Amino acid sequence: MAASRNKSARRSGPPNTGCSRAATFSVVPEASRALVDEVLSRMARSGEIERVSRGIYSRPKISPLLVRPLAPDPHDVVAAIERSTGSPLIPSGAFALNALHLSTQVPARPEYFTAGPNRTIFVRKLRIRRFG
Repeated sequence: MAASRNKSARRSGPPNTGCSRAATFSVVPEASRALVDEVLSRMARSGEIERVSRGIYSRPKISPLLVRPLAPDPHDVVAAIERSTGSPLIPSGAFALNALHLSTQVPARPEYFTAGPNRTIFVRKLRIRRFG
């Protein structure tokens, strides 16, 4: 029974949607962090997954209209960051007003309040800013 669980864990790849942390893929007890990092690096080089930021990966979605990979959804990136740091990220400013449908103003850059460290993450050309 335990052997069948390990085999299914080895077969499970990155999630079909959204972003995941590198630590998420360490489901097999025999796999060291170095091995997981190496496999993720190879998958990123081959184009199977995309490295969004340090330790955050996404499976690229191909646009049928543009016939090229789309950038990951910023909300998925933020959710992965929340899982990795353990501190909540709360939308701020015009981004919060738009998310609550209180404004029609669409912000150019999403900004979040956090209890964790200040950090700016770039998803391709989009800047996601966290501040306390």
